[in-house]
Amino acid sequence: MRTNNTIGGVNAGEGNVISGNSFQGENTNSGVGPGNIFLGNIMGPQANGTTYVTGNNQIFGFNLNSSGTIIGNGTTAGRNIISGNTSNGIYMALVNVSLTVIKGNYIGPGITGLSIAGSNQGTGIQIQQDANNNFVGGYLGSGGANPEGNVIAFNTGVGINVTSTLAVSNLISRNMIYSNGGASKPISLNYGASQGNGGKPAPVIMTFTTSMVTGSNAATAGVGDTVEVFKNTTGNCRDMRTYVGSTLANAAGNWTLTGITINNGETVLATARTVANNNTSEVLACLVALPMELLNFEAVCGENKKTKLKWSAASQRNNDFFEIQRSADGENFESIGKIKGAGTSDKAIDYSYTDELPVPGIIYYRIKQVDLDGTYKYFESIFAKDCFNKSSKITVYPNPANEELSVNYTALNDEPVNIEIIDMLGKILMDKQFISSAEENLFKIKVDNLNKGFYFLKINTATNQENIKFLKN
Repeated sequence: MRTNNTIGGVNAGEGNVISGNSFQGENTNSGVGPGNIFLGNIMGPQANGTTYVTGNNQIFGFNLNSSGTIIGNGTTAGRNIISGNTSNGIYMALVNVSLTVIKGNYIGPGITGLSIAGSNQGTGIQIQQDANNNFVGGYLGSGGANPEGNVIAFNTGVGINVTSTLAVSNLISRNMIYSNGGASKPISLNYGASQGNGGKPAPVIMTFTTSMVTGSNAATAGVGDTVEVFKNTTGNCRDMRTYVGSTLANAAGNWTLTGITINNGETVLATARTVANNNTSEVLACLVALPMELLNFEAVCGENKKTKLKWSAASQRNNDFFEIQRSADGENFESIGKIKGAGTSDKAIDYSYTDELPVPGIIYYRIKQVDLDGTYKYFESIFAKDCFNKSSKITVYPNPANEELSVNYTALNDEPVNIEIIDMLGKILMDKQFISSAEENLFKIKVDNLNKGFYFLKINTATNQENIKFLKN
């Protein structure tokens, strides 16, 4: 094989099955010229593209030692299936390996995009020694479409490994890298003291909302750097599952990506690419979009007939403020005050607000939580007993709970107390009745048999009713 050859093709029946060899599927050594194109081939699995070759000793799908090789063309028809090899899917080394283009391939998955049972392919793409100025993936097309990126998944090693100080200017863009083993990164530039791609620092994600991601620190995002943002639903920093979009860093190294969608529970990751030489970073860290969760929300009578509201937030992301609202009928609410939020925190934080001008009778309260970008949500309303008249008092602790909840109830008369535990789907998990006396009562509720998560404790008495949300650790 010399130059400008096409191995395989985009039409039915043109692809080759190159599997079960004792060393490598395809070797482009230094005597081979540029311009050889590989399209629609199966490199490692059986011809069906979904089954592992038992006893397979094929080490590499591709062992590249020459320049200008093109593997895939960014289309489904031109996709190569590079899976089930015993070492690397694609191995690139020596100074001769440059201007290689790898796009639109499955590196690890079978032809259906799923894992192949029995496959133990190591690193998806290994770039080392003097391999430089290569292109893995593509940066054309619209956000979320991954039009030219490769799917690099289900390998036992790192998705992409660049492991030499001489391996520089390797562009890595819009690839979906997930469910791999190896280091806790989808892309790794480190091997001992060696730093591939010039040791390009990863960008720092500072904040994000459901429609915006921002980053800062000039040491990790240079002027004009292209920052690519990815997300996943697995909650870890290893999976670049979906390409979200890209933006440019300004002169201070700050960057903002808007017009996107990040859902609660999704994890956000980012890479940076130098404008001058395409050195692409690994992923430094990630952030998880946590929904705002209230552990409890209660109203108690304070001094001078004032009503004190207390609540705890289990977690919050980009929380700007809480707006406290009041209603006499439970339907028509008015704003009576605001409390500044904590921004972003994964720890439980207590809040309180005192209604300085309560009115006689039953009063309903609710909380409106507002994010930095203006999005908001309402939490369910509670009612406060008439603080102008003496009434009973209920407190529940600890929250979060591990084995047991304590319900402290100060009653006005001897009366029955009904306590229920309800899950987030509305299913009643416990329903017990206690008898209280006209004094302080303490009821113990076992919760050690509950799964971890949020529940409601519903407490009904003759003069009061409270729904308290609690977290089981």
